[in-house]
Formats: sequence, C-alpha cells, structure tokens
Amino acid sequence: MSWYNRLTVRVCALLFGLLIVVFGLLGTFVDYSLTSQLPTLQKYLDEGRAMTLGNESARSTLDTATVTAQVIADAMENGGLPAVERVVASIAMDPWIRQVSVYGTEGQVLAEVRPANKDYSLDFDVSAAFRRTQVPLHRVGDDGRDISAWAPIWGAERSIGAFYINRVVREHSFTADTVEEQVLQVWNDLSSSLMNGFTRGGGLALLVTMLAVLQLSREISRPYRRLETAFDSLGRGRRVRLRTNEGPSEARRLSDRFNIMAGALETANDKIRELAFTDTVTGLPNRAAVMERLDELLSKEAEAALLFVDLDDFKRVNDVFGHEVGDLTLVEVARRLRGILRQNTRGGRPMDMVARLGGDEFVVLITPPPPKEALQSIADRLIRSVCDVIEIENRDIFVGASVGVAVAPHQGTRADTLLRHADMAMYEAKSHGKRQHAVFDQALETDARRMALVERHLRTAIDNNELRVEYQPIMDGGERRAGYEALVRWTSAELGPISPGEFIPVAEAYGMIEAIDHWIAKTAIHEMAAYVDEDGFAPFLSLNMSGHHFLAGTFTDDLLEIVLESGIEPSRLHVEITETAILQDETVALGIVRRIRSAGVKVFLDDFGTGYSSLSHLANFELDGIKIDVSFVRGIPDNPGSVSLTSGLIALAHNLELEVVAEGVELPVQADFLKAEGCDYLQGWLYAKAAPLPVHAGNAASTSHPADVPEVDAQSEPLLHGNA
Repeated sequence: MSWYNRLTVRVCALLFGLLIVVFGLLGTFVDYSLTSQLPTLQKYLDEGRAMTLGNESARSTLDTATVTAQVIADAMENGGLPAVERVVASIAMDPWIRQVSVYGTEGQVLAEVRPANKDYSLDFDVSAAFRRTQVPLHRVGDDGRDISAWAPIWGAERSIGAFYINRVVREHSFTADTVEEQVLQVWNDLSSSLMNGFTRGGGLALLVTMLAVLQLSREISRPYRRLETAFDSLGRGRRVRLRTNEGPSEARRLSDRFNIMAGALETANDKIRELAFTDTVTGLPNRAAVMERLDELLSKEAEAALLFVDLDDFKRVNDVFGHEVGDLTLVEVARRLRGILRQNTRGGRPMDMVARLGGDEFVVLITPPPPKEALQSIADRLIRSVCDVIEIENRDIFVGASVGVAVAPHQGTRADTLLRHADMAMYEAKSHGKRQHAVFDQALETDARRMALVERHLRTAIDNNELRVEYQPIMDGGERRAGYEALVRWTSAELGPISPGEFIPVAEAYGMIEAIDHWIAKTAIHEMAAYVDEDGFAPFLSLNMSGHHFLAGTFTDDLLEIVLESGIEPSRLHVEITETAILQDETVALGIVRRIRSAGVKVFLDDFGTGYSSLSHLANFELDGIKIDVSFVRGIPDNPGSVSLTSGLIALAHNLELEVVAEGVELPVQADFLKAEGCDYLQGWLYAKAAPLPVHAGNAASTSHPADVPEVDAQSEPLLHGNA
C-alpha cells in the first residue's frame, strides 16, 4: 500500500472517530437535555391537569346548576315545593355533590341537601346577587378542591329564586387524563423523532464525510500516483514527462522537478549507454552493442550476416611502432570498414553496423544478408581495404585481415552462437594462410567439439600416465646415431591414440603446454642421462621449447634444475627454439639464450628459413646451430629453388660456425645431397620413426612402434613438440 493510501486510511479513520465522538457527545447531550426537562414538563402537566380538572368541574357544575334551575322552575310552577324537594333529592344522590340548595327571592331556603357536619352554603347576599346580574355564576374554592355554582330560577317574566350547588372536583377526569397522555405521547414522539433524526443525520454525515474524504484523497493522491507511475516508467527506461499545469501548486512543482530530474537522468543514461556501447578508441559500437543488436535481430527471427574481421600481424605494429600508432591504425581500419559498408548498402540501411569487439577484432553486421556471391565479394573488399598501406606519422603500416562469415538463422539462432561460429570461420581462414575469408560450415563445429573433447581429456593425461616420450634418431654424416629428438605421444584411455598435430595446438590454446613441456623435459632428460649405445657412446638429446613460455623465466629455471638433478652432461642437451618465440621480445630472448648456453646447453634455431628476418637473428643471437625446415628438404632434388636455398643455408651456417640439422629426410637422394653439401646431422623417416629408446645397438635400426601407436605421416604433421 502506497504512503498516500495509508494517509487516506488514517485521515478517514481519524475523521470517522472524531465524527463518532462528536455525534456521541451531541446525542448524549440531547438525551440528557430531554431527560432533564421531563420533570419540568411533568410539573406543567400537573398544573395544567389541575386547571383542566377545575375548569371541567366548573363548566360541568355550572351546566348542572343552569339545567337544574330550569327543572326546578317547572317543578315549582307545576308541583310546588314537594316537586322541588324531589328534584333536589335526586340531584343530591350524586356522590360528588356536597350541597344542593334552593333559595327564594328573599334568600330563604326552600329545599336543601348537605352533610350535617359542614356548611357548604354559599355565603353571599342572594338578593344583592340577583340585583347585580341575572346570569349563572360559579366559584372555585380556595383549596381548589370544590366548586360552587348558582343559577337564577326564572318564572314567566321574572326571577323567582336561585339554585345553589357545591361539588367536589373530580380526581379522575377523562379530559385531563387524555390531555396528559397526549402531551406525554407528543413528548416521547418528539424525543424519539429527534434522536432518530439525529442518528440518521449522523450516519448521513459519516457517509458524506467518507465520500468527501475519498474524493479529497483521490484529488490529493492523483499527482502522487502520476509521479509513482512516472517513476516506474522511468525505471523501465521509458522517456516520461508530466504535465505541470494540473493539480495544486505543490503537485505542479513536484511535476516540474520530476521533469528536470527525468531530463537529467535521460541525459546521463544516454551518456552511460554511449560509454557502455561505444569503443573508446575507434568510436565504433563495442561488443555489448553487437550482442544487443544480434539479440534484437534473432529474437525477431531476422536474417543477418556476421563478418568477423581479425587483423593479421597487428601485434607487430604495437611492438615496433608503439600502442599510440597501433590505436591510430585501428581508427583507420575502422574508417575503411565503414566505407566498405556504405558502398555495400547503397545509401545505408539502419540495421547495418561496423563494431570493434576488442583488440584487433572487428565485426560487420549486414541485414538482410546479400546473396552468397555478393557476401564473399564484400569479404574480399574488406580484406583488400585493410591490406592497403596505412600511412601514420610518415610511417607505412602494413596489416592484413582474415574474415570469418556466419549467417543467421541458418548458422546460429543465438547471438553468442553466431559470433562463435563467425570466429571459428575466421580461424579457419587464418589456418589457410591469412588474408583470406571462410564461411562457417558444420564441419568447423564438429572440429570445435572434437577440440573441446580433446581438451577435457588432455587435462588429466599426465596424472593418468597417458603421455609417453618417444625418440627419433638424428644421424651424423657417417649415418651414425649421434642423437635423438624427444617426441611426445598420447594414447587416451577413452579416445585412443591422439596425433600430436591434434593435441599440441589444444594444449597451447588452453594453457596446458607448459606442464606438458615440463613433463617431457624431465622424463626425456632423466632417461637420456643414463643412456649409452652398445659402443658406449652417449648421444645428445634434442628438445623443442614452446614459444608460448620460452620467455618465462620459470621454465628456464626448471630446465636447468632438471639438468642438474639428472646429472646429464649439459652439452648433450640441444634446446630448439622458434623464431616466433624470439620475436615476442628479442631483448629478453637474447638474455635467456645466453643463460642457457652459459650452463653448457646448446641452442638451435628451429624451422630456419620460414621466419621474417632469420639472417639478422643469426647475426645477433649467439646460437650453436640451425635446423633447416622440412619444406626445403622435401623439394630436393626436383625443385631447383629448394636445392639452391638448402645449399646456401648450409654454407651460410658453416661460415657462421654453426652446426646444421636437416629434418624431414625421407629419400636416399636427399640424404646424399645433404651429406655432399656438408650437412652435419640428418633426421627423418629414411632412418627411423619415433620409438622408445633402443635397449642395445643391435635392435636400434629395427625398433618397431608399439601396437597401439599408429604410423604418422610426417608430411601431414608439424615438427613442433616432436610431430615428426
């Protein structure tokens, strides 16, 4: 219940209580007043009763005297005195009659009846009375208890006497009783009507008051209800304005203040939304804006094409030119992407957008999506636009772009799913050499699920003793086993044998490669430390070091500690590093190389000839040797370019006093050429595949793979972590 409703209830209850108290007190006062006046009314009734009784008896007595005087006159004329006495005697039979007398003209008593113990005779001069008037008279006694009346007795032409009667006032008079009853009834009716009217009036007053309070409450609470509704709508993100020309002045002021507050809040919300949904570097919509737009589109089952654009080699821009130039590069890329989108939309469509997800990742959203050919053409134009030289502060910046395409709802009905599928397609494009585009298909989803399955089981592979180290021989110029490269193999208890080309990228992507490298180094170094062949020769051990943690000082510390623990001669350990690892931070990498070599361990540059500036690295880094990439060896002898490059690399390395290892040797002609060019070491399937260390020299050349380890095609696997 809102506060103003509670206020209304309280006001109503208070007013009702006050009205009940007032009407109760007023009713009590009226009832008390009526009750207190009842004795006075009774007094007046008693007095009126007495007067009524007296008047009634007086009229009755006077009428009796008048009529009896006529009867006596007839009796005197017709029957004489006896007749008069009979009339008087009959009248005196009334129990209320106290005296009946007939007087003559001289005042003498002609006939009379009265009690013997009291004289009720009228004490006045009859003849004088006759002389004063000739009408009947009456008189009430001094105590009001008796009435006397007399009337003249008329003859033919003159008064012949007087009739006197005295009677007691009757205590039970019908008229007096009737009047008293009527007066009391009127009083009671008046009191009852007054109280009933008062009660009805009080109830009506309460009803009117309640209706008035409710109406007043509605009028008072209307502005606050509007405010409450407005606040609720404002809380739901709607734009609300209240009228300021209605209601009392206080309500108008509140509405005015609300409008000011709502305007300020909307401005702040717009600013917050702009900050929350805008990339601060490029001014493009950010990831949150993209997800909101996708949710909106997909909730309506609309069709949309999502192009995931990832810049190639952008990290090098930050490393070489600094982050400020990197940010300016991102701004220019954003401008170019918007330009391509405007060209595509031919005037622009409201649902098309370019956004930056973060880092060097952009997305382009087009709805409705164009045909497949047009969509691929847009992706190509995006790539070409990004790949064009970018001039910033008199510098030429070169970046590339890889694009992944996913179309809704066919390739995703949820925003996160569609974005993930476009991301997967982008990585597919990168895997084919970058600066390309790829469209998502279900095979990528299958690969992703397989990758997730491999990742889940790989996390427990070391604890479950599912990993093992196998060794591929490295031959010297005389085709003697001079060393072995340690290669990791994995046979899952549930998935079976897993190729290194499959699980090594998973380990690198999910942060497990350092633990695996540590396990390989510890296992291989301890095994090789005690190993000698049948001639008593101790071969060297070649270990790959992942570029993901080469620069981590902890791994270098762990490696040197393992060397000390195992007791292996440090010069027997060859550590292979890639040029990619060196490029991450050349200063730190140079310090780590020097530290490893100072401990007596040799350092070789792996995959030589495929990097960006291999010759400068050979000049700047103090290395012990190089490992020629398999792509050069496979071109021998049919590819003249491979032959010339391989020969030149061997000569260059020897001029720098570096040893040379050629990997991927599969044909005798390749081995003959490399030996003729003076290559120091040869490695490949021509000599042996990876296997456990031979027990003795006699079976070294014929060591077979365990039954559960499948043959791996060297041409289909990279050499990283022994995928040879």
